[in-house]
Amino acid sequence: MNASDIYPFQQLKIPIVVGDNLFYEQGMDSFLIDNKEGIRRGVDYLVDKGHSHIIYLAEKVNIFNFEERREAFVQEMAERQCGDSSNRILHLGNTVDQVYESMNHYLTGGLHKTTAFVLESSVISLGVSKALLEHNIKVPREVSLVGFDALPELSIPGLNLTLIKGTHTKRHTAAVKHLIRHILAEGEEDEMVRVYYRTRLIEGDSVFDKAKYIYK
Repeated sequence: MNASDIYPFQQLKIPIVVGDNLFYEQGMDSFLIDNKEGIRRGVDYLVDKGHSHIIYLAEKVNIFNFEERREAFVQEMAERQCGDSSNRILHLGNTVDQVYESMNHYLTGGLHKTTAFVLESSVISLGVSKALLEHNIKVPREVSLVGFDALPELSIPGLNLTLIKGTHTKRHTAAVKHLIRHILAEGEEDEMVRVYYRTRLIEGDSVFDKAKYIYK
C-alpha cells in the first residue's frame, strides 16, 4: 500500500491494524517482519564466510518490505566495510519468468567477480536459481546464495538454499490480538503499537566458506 491507499479505509470508522507497512502518522497499529534485522543476518553471515563483493538481486516493485531490505543491505555492507553498495542492487523483474530472463542476460557477461548474491524474495530465488543452474554455475563453489522468505520444499532441484525466514503465523496472531484490543477499547485507546517479529537464518548448502580456506 502507498501512503494515499489507507485513507478510504479510514473512512470506514472501524478498527484497523496494518500488516507489513507503517502508517504511524494515522495512528494505526502495525505488525511487521523485521526486514532490517533479517538482512543484517544474511549480510553478516556472508561477510563472516569471507565474502565482500556481494550483489543484491531485487524485484522491480517498490513495496514497503522490499524498500526496507534494500536500505538495510546498503547500510550493513557499509558497516561491515564492504564499500558503497548503493550501486550493487540489481532489479530483475516481478515474476519468476522475468527474473529468469533478466538473470540469463546478466550472466552472459559472467559473474563480474561477484562471489555472493542476496535474493530479495522467493520470486527472485526461484528465477535466479533456474538461470544459474542452466548456465552450469556451481552453487556455492562459484557463487553463494542467501534467500529471503520461505520456499516450498524441493522447489529448486539439487539446491538447498540458505534462507532468512520470518514467523508469519505469529504476526497474524498479533494482528487479531490488536484488533480485539481496539474493539474492546471502543475508540478510547490512545496507544499505538508496532510489533516486529524477528527472523531466523536457516542454513542450507548454498554458501561457500571462503574464510575457512583463506585463514588455514
